[in-house]
Amino acid sequence: MERAENEATKLHEERNKLWSKMFGVVEHSRNKNIMGEFYEGIVTDFLKKRLKNKKLKVVKGLIQNNDRESPQVDIIVYNGEVEEKYICRSMGIGVIESKNVKMILEVKGYIDKPTIINVKPQILKIKEFIPKEVITCIWAFDLATPISEEDVENSFGFVNNFVILKRKIPGRGDIYDFGGGLKNFIFLLDNL
Repeated sequence: MERAENEATKLHEERNKLWSKMFGVVEHSRNKNIMGEFYEGIVTDFLKKRLKNKKLKVVKGLIQNNDRESPQVDIIVYNGEVEEKYICRSMGIGVIESKNVKMILEVKGYIDKPTIINVKPQILKIKEFIPKEVITCIWAFDLATPISEEDVENSFGFVNNFVILKRKIPGRGDIYDFGGGLKNFIFLLDNL
């Protein structure tokens, strides 16, 4: 198994372990805020461990461009050597000037067809606040819809990268790092 597939497997297992501790046998929580925090926390921890450039920091929050603020961004990777507009370190949230943003991530527990349709306007709106060179990424733990790798790539053409940790394919079992997105993400992260 490749390094990225091992990472994807490990992250998915970590999610399952945390899920079991938090929710026990409950299939899913109905609280979108708690679920969002749950998934974003796992990805944030992964980023903090993986970032080679120690000058970079990770928060969730808003991006400020002149006097305008973006919609909420799940995860912002930014140049931590500059003074931020606002940071609450204990909560991991901040308002970051657009010129300091290096990467943004929209995190989903799973991707299905409605999510694919709904996430595009979210990302496009955020892109109005960031320089063109900022890396944009959608990160999902599971692909919950029958869709080919090519269709996924076509569906996410509005971002630089998509990560889907696991896809269950009937007759083939679980595919980790579907589409090679985590492998590409690690490359992008290592070169920030």
